[in-house]
Amino acid sequence: MTEAGPTFGLVVAANRLLVDPAVDADGVSGWGRSPGGLLTGMAGRDAAWVGCDGEPGPAPEPFRKDGLYLRPVSLSPVKIQEYYEGFSNGTLWPIFHDVIVPASFHRNWWNTYRTVNHRFARAIAEVAAPGGTVWVHDYHLLLVPAMVRALRPDVRIGWFNHIPFPPVELFAQLPWRRALVEGLLSADFLGFQRTDDAQNFLRVCRRLLGMATKGDTVTFTPPGCDPPALRTVRAAAIPISVDFKGLDALAHTPQVVARAAEIRTLLGDPQILMLGVDRLDYTKGFRDRLKAYEELLHDKAITSPEVTLMLVTPLRDGMNLVAKEYVACRHDLGGALVLSEFTGAWHELHEAFTCNPHDIEGLKETIMAAITTPADERQRRMKALRKRVADHDVQRWATLYLQSLASAPVRPHRPTRENDRERRGVERANRANLRASEKASEGIPDRTSTRALHAHL
Repeated sequence: MTEAGPTFGLVVAANRLLVDPAVDADGVSGWGRSPGGLLTGMAGRDAAWVGCDGEPGPAPEPFRKDGLYLRPVSLSPVKIQEYYEGFSNGTLWPIFHDVIVPASFHRNWWNTYRTVNHRFARAIAEVAAPGGTVWVHDYHLLLVPAMVRALRPDVRIGWFNHIPFPPVELFAQLPWRRALVEGLLSADFLGFQRTDDAQNFLRVCRRLLGMATKGDTVTFTPPGCDPPALRTVRAAAIPISVDFKGLDALAHTPQVVARAAEIRTLLGDPQILMLGVDRLDYTKGFRDRLKAYEELLHDKAITSPEVTLMLVTPLRDGMNLVAKEYVACRHDLGGALVLSEFTGAWHELHEAFTCNPHDIEGLKETIMAAITTPADERQRRMKALRKRVADHDVQRWATLYLQSLASAPVRPHRPTRENDRERRGVERANRANLRASEKASEGIPDRTSTRALHAHL
């Protein structure tokens, strides 16, 4: 009989463990921390983390890292290909990103996706303490909430979507749309990056599945309930952020300052430096960005005084933490952020120079506006951006999410003054976004570690 392992009041589940195999200076194999703000948000919490270790084949035994109990899930090369490369990134990713490329639908991918999700659910059920909290992450694990609920009806379940959630017209293309929605609705709280994403999900429930929605909740009868019982689930926006204090401190270190100066020297000490930190993914808008840059060079337009720009111009992105990381690192209030209106970050970082990346002329004008805006105005913008990210860092995000999960489907209680202040801030932000969107649609630019190098480049 297998001896039962430890259990935890909080269990986090994601596709990856957020650690990578590493070898230290003495040649000893171990685990190194991989980039990502999610792990930082869990600092100080006694929790278990369930996920793949990034290597195909048998999973290693559970181990501890950075105060967390890590429970690896084993996947064969075939399952990685069909669950991760196939259904997650060949089917769901295109649908969730405006079908920039066509989605592929294969029944064997779907079957493997279900199998892997069930494997995750079993691992979660093993390490969750009685009455504990389970926090599932992202599009790889859409079926896990229902599977965990079937195995462990005593636990509280939340899910957070790190990427956009598509409009009902796109989600409707999925042959398995009902099973995916019902998988999520076994959670108690569903978190999204943007209010639009949460509303898209509620529209899917209402229009495709005929469920009743009111405000930010959906009420329905779970399948197979005998006697029938109504269930209410809350779906709301809680945008993720970054470790502002950690990045700010890193940007001040002599090593980072020296390395940034070295990189600038290697590039020939340019007057204007444009930065981009992106995965090589078709959603990131590389072609449009490079086309705009090519035309600015051809037009001999880039001859302005020294300035550093961060270009964040995806065609669609759930959040884009690079924008927030850049802001966190600019303790000198230098530089400028050019930000696509199709990122989740655009809904928070209203002092950025916003653009529609599909509009090459508009993108060029926005880049030039960021370059030519007087230094004092750029500093004012950066100061406001930094305040926003500092006040809404990843630690606050994790706390707010877990509070929302604990109180769902009711909203968590907050002091009245804070509620009023936050409501007024949201209203101002919505008005600013509307103005920016109108300007962008008219082609008018809105004039409103490695990543730590942003502060000095």
